[in-house]
Amino acid sequence: MGRSILFLSLMVLLSSCSKFLDDEQYYVSYGNLGLDGSMWFIHTDYGNRLNIVDNGSANFNFSEGDRVVASYKIEGEPVDTTFNIKLNVIIKVLTKDPLTLSTLTSEQITAIGDDPVNLKEAWIGRGYLNITFELFRNDPSMAHFINLVYDDEESTDDKMVFELRHNAYNDLASVYSFGRASFDITSLIPDDRSEINVVLKWVDYYLVERSVTGTFDIDGSDDGEPEPEVKGEFWDEYITSESSLYE
Repeated sequence: MGRSILFLSLMVLLSSCSKFLDDEQYYVSYGNLGLDGSMWFIHTDYGNRLNIVDNGSANFNFSEGDRVVASYKIEGEPVDTTFNIKLNVIIKVLTKDPLTLSTLTSEQITAIGDDPVNLKEAWIGRGYLNITFELFRNDPSMAHFINLVYDDEESTDDKMVFELRHNAYNDLASVYSFGRASFDITSLIPDDRSEINVVLKWVDYYLVERSVTGTFDIDGSDDGEPEPEVKGEFWDEYITSESSLYE
């Protein structure tokens, strides 16, 4: 399945793709780690293979299949959709399956919480609904609970409805914090559809119920493009380890 974008009207930037390669430019991609002999690589959501030939993030614990986001430079010329890269930063992305509303008990619904959270960006790639979010916290040692709930009661054949949920475990809302998560929605995607509407809901810090709607292009029209995914010129500052603060 190719990379598809969920266009959200409230987002400033969702995704952009470079039409050229600049060996002085840092690129940022989401993907999953693979191991080929002794060579670690990233299979990106854009459908490229990034061979890690120079690892500038020596303390990272590589594990095959893990989902990651990486900042990197291109080394040399690509071969089709295979690139050699020099890693700048790589971090593991919180990866979870969505919860299905009708299967949750009242205790489970309580456990996932209803604390505020601000959705920043959302897009879909290779069957993952990727979300970046912000919230406020106080205790740096306390991991907050982040989940995506699939509302199978409100969803229809033409529309998938999700809600981003947050449990702060009574942590005080005092310090800004940024996080990212990827939710594998592959099993929820209809087999016989080329696109489907997606609704994403959340409750913000004004306690206002918010939602955005976008179209999921299941066909993946970007398949075969020979350039890596780029997530905007300011993304380097967001490649941080803060995602480890969430579970």
